[in-house]
Amino acid sequence: MTHRFEDLSPERFQQFCQALLIRQFPRTQCFPVGQPDGGRDATSPFYGMYGDFIVFQVKFVRNPDGVEDPHKWLTGIIEEEAPKVKDLIPKGAKEYYVLTNVAGTGHPEAGSIDRVKQILAQHVDIPSDCWWRDDLDRRLENAWDLKWSYPELMTGPDLIRSVIESGLSEHQERRAAAVRAFVTAQYGVDEEVRFKQVDLQNKLLELFIDVPISQRRGEAKSVHIHHIIAQEVGRQPNATEEEAPRGSTPYVYHPHIYQREAPPLGASTFLLHGLAQTNVPRMVLEGAPGQGKSTIVQYVCQVHRMRLLDKHAELVQVPPYDQSGPVRLPIKIDLRDFAAWLIRKDPFSPMDSDVPQSRWQRSLESFIAFLIRHLSGGAAFEVEDLIAVAKISSLLLVFDGLDEVAEISRRREVVDEIIKGLKRIGSNCASLQVVVTSRPAAFANSPGFC
Repeated sequence: MTHRFEDLSPERFQQFCQALLIRQFPRTQCFPVGQPDGGRDATSPFYGMYGDFIVFQVKFVRNPDGVEDPHKWLTGIIEEEAPKVKDLIPKGAKEYYVLTNVAGTGHPEAGSIDRVKQILAQHVDIPSDCWWRDDLDRRLENAWDLKWSYPELMTGPDLIRSVIESGLSEHQERRAAAVRAFVTAQYGVDEEVRFKQVDLQNKLLELFIDVPISQRRGEAKSVHIHHIIAQEVGRQPNATEEEAPRGSTPYVYHPHIYQREAPPLGASTFLLHGLAQTNVPRMVLEGAPGQGKSTIVQYVCQVHRMRLLDKHAELVQVPPYDQSGPVRLPIKIDLRDFAAWLIRKDPFSPMDSDVPQSRWQRSLESFIAFLIRHLSGGAAFEVEDLIAVAKISSLLLVFDGLDEVAEISRRREVVDEIIKGLKRIGSNCASLQVVVTSRPAAFANSPGFC
């Protein structure tokens, strides 16, 4: 398995490497990112010898596949850094390591791994080595704590089997069975795409065509992430890492379909990409009726479910760039159902009956637990189980159809409960991505997330 290191920023990649080093060198000293460090991104005591230390440097490439000759690229870095390392030798440096997300080649003597070893020996006067992409991958494979600390790297083949079953000690089989049954049920429901306007339905993967997405004005960081992703999937040639604006990520991201401010990029491709999941974790997807809002989130959830359920035959119909980002546990919520829940109605009862008081609480978490319990065939699953799963999982919460909650006062209640619930869930969740679909507000002061 190879991990998506490129979904990390250069700063996050350095922090990840520092965390990885601590597993092998527990006394590692981690230096702050973005500050002059004299050729040291981390150091560790040299096998307990007082005053002697090992030096580590991290080198990140946004597009490692674009490095045609890795040994020449690394040679340039070594030649640049060698004087700094030489300055550290009199101070006690005994070994030197370079860590990179570039993949080495293993041909004897002629491959980049062997050639870089030779170059390091020529330029650095202490024992030196390079940890290439494969070295990082192998050290990360079973490091689940690191994967959840850096969820951008979590690609799965099967999150439920590999993480939930191995990570939950108490009630693990019951929770895993409920979650697996729930994912399977929602997968079956969403296999077909439904066109309400013409009462037509057909296989989602056979009909799905991604819809271009663009941002509202003023979301500079989101626009830049959009450009980076478009470049990666081959649609935009110009964005560079240095152009990335700094600052906090907006709580809600507001794209407008067909507003041509950014290069064409499919909405689902954006939502599935690791950079968007990390840098734009909150999003309101707005569009007029028939523009594909619900179908987009339906497809995004299905891609995650295919990966969770090992649906290999279906995944071959999905573009590679849509299935290579971090995998998430998707939970799709029809907001008409949640609105009914808030007034203690059972949204899945044909008799419009009340939910028993003992099973009902006016909260988002209570409804999600009820939804999982219902779609899993009645498996025991409570709010406490949801919190336990969230603590070790990357979740995708999709709230579909805000505009379909017609009564304004009830819509305001739905919005308020979602905001409060997301704060609580987010405080316990390893990683949380949220998408809300809605039509643009038809009048001022309409309840929403803007």
